[in-house]
Amino acid sequence: MASEAAALLDELMGQQRNALPGEKVRETRWSDPEVCRHFLCGFCPSELFTNTKSDIGPCDKLHDERLKNMYQESERCGKLGYEDEFLHYLEKLVRDLDRRIERGRERLQKSVSAKQKVLQGETGINSDKLKTLNDEINMKVLSWTHWAHGGWWKRPSS
Repeated sequence: MASEAAALLDELMGQQRNALPGEKVRETRWSDPEVCRHFLCGFCPSELFTNTKSDIGPCDKLHDERLKNMYQESERCGKLGYEDEFLHYLEKLVRDLDRRIERGRERLQKSVSAKQKVLQGETGINSDKLKTLNDEINMKVLSWTHWAHGGWWKRPSS
């Protein structure tokens, strides 16, 4: 919560909001280690799956649009290997998520096949009983339908 408040204050007032009026402050550069390299390349993957099972947690690096624009306009853009690192990281994320999806599909398939086996086993063993009960139910429904249409007061005594 405190880090979110600090990030909001940084966004509104700048990172040097606590500096004294006469104090010389160092300007943050896109090449500083506290700047998120993934964000400089386009976006930070930490922002993708928030509040899901695949949430990779918040990024502790700095995300600043101004620094991102400065990086993309610089002549060193694309030459430092940030994009290659970013691409490898994204490929790893995709592989991990594909594995999770595949495991989920396998679990689902196992549960569906187990349920089908149970249902087939019940109907295979008790098929004669089920047929007999079904026939009895149909006969009773027919007799009650016939009796209901004829009216209970007209029911012949047998």
